[in-house]
Amino acid sequence: MATLKPNPYIKLSFSTLSLIYSFLLIGLALLMAGGGDGWISTFWASTLVIISLPIASLALVHRKTKKGKKYSLFALLMALIADILLVSFTYFEGFEYAFTPFQYDINEEIRSLIFSWYLLWFIWQLFVFIVFIINLKSIAK
Repeated sequence: MATLKPNPYIKLSFSTLSLIYSFLLIGLALLMAGGGDGWISTFWASTLVIISLPIASLALVHRKTKKGKKYSLFALLMALIADILLVSFTYFEGFEYAFTPFQYDINEEIRSLIFSWYLLWFIWQLFVFIVFIINLKSIAK
């Protein structure tokens, strides 16, 4: 059972790791933007990771509390907003940036970069969703 006041070092560790992960995701998005010639939508959508992921980490630290449930709900809403932004910005920018490197053998480096970003994006979304489910189940009991 998680206590109401978790260890501050655990909070700091989780927050620091989530910020490092966030900046890694944003860094990959900046590389994909390619100075305005690439897929720019990923950068704008990735900026919400800086808010959502540390809050989801705090929700995990505060699991089994009402505070943790609030944190996880907020993190989930931010993740959903990021998804909506990503799809809508990509729609206006053009989906060819997201899928063309996989359909045609254009550039292995670009394909690897986009795949890495997709993987990190999926892991972040999955983490936020799992933390939300953990907090939802623990409060329901």
